Amino acid sequence: MSLPSNWKASSITFNHAPVAPQVSGTNYTWELRNLAPIPPEPMSPSVRNIAPRVAVNYSPENGSQAVSRAFADWTEVSQWATGLYDPQVIVDDNVAAKARELTANAKTELEKIQAIVNQSNSVYLTEKTRAHPVLLDAESFNETATFTLSTGFVIDEMPDAVSLKTPFGNYPTNYAAKDGKLVFTRKLVMNRTTVPVEKYNSVKDFYSKILAAEQSPVVLLKK
Repeated sequence: MSLPSNWKASSITFNHAPVAPQVSGTNYTWELRNLAPIPPEPMSPSVRNIAPRVAVNYSPENGSQAVSRAFADWTEVSQWATGLYDPQVIVDDNVAAKARELTANAKTELEKIQAIVNQSNSVYLTEKTRAHPVLLDAESFNETATFTLSTGFVIDEMPDAVSLKTPFGNYPTNYAAKDGKLVFTRKLVMNRTTVPVEKYNSVKDFYSKILAAEQSPVVLLKK
C-alpha cells in the first residue's frame, strides 16, 4: 500500500499471529507465505473466521484532515462523535419526569439504569404465540473484552454473572475488575435442533435473558 507523504498506517491481524508490515518510505507491505488450504467442511465456520486477514487503518500523521475525515484510532472516533451527540442530550422537564416515574422503585444507581434501559429492549422473538417450530442452527463463540478505565474513575456497581443452561444452548457471562481495567467475558454455545411449538416460550425467554445481560450497564464513579 502506498500512502501520501506524512500519512501513517497501522494494522490488526485476524486468525493468525500478528503480521508486521515492511515499511519503505510511505510504502507498506504485508505478506504471508505457505498458507495451508482451507478444506470445505459441512457446518464449519465461515472462511472469514478461519482465513488469515489484515485490517489496515491509515491517517495523516499530524492529524490534519485536508482531504476527508480520517481517524487514527477509536479514541479519536469517540472524541469526534461526542461533539455530535452531546449537544443533543437535553434533559427537559418531561424527560426528567419520565425518568423519575421509571425509577420510582429502584434502590441503586444500577437498578435505575436498568429500569430505563429495559423500556427500550427489543426481543429477538416477539410473537406471543407461534404456529411453527423454531429451527436453531449450531453456533458458538467465546469472547473477552477488556476496557481500561479513564483516569480518576472507579467501578461502583457491576452486573451479576449470568449462567443460562438449556437443552438447546448455554450462555454464561462474567465481569471482573482488576488493575484499573474491566474484563467482560461471554460464551454462547447453541445446538442445532428443532424446538417444538409447545416449548417456544423457553426459547423466547433464553434470548430475552441474553439481551438483558448484554445491555446491563456498569456504573462508574469519579474519585
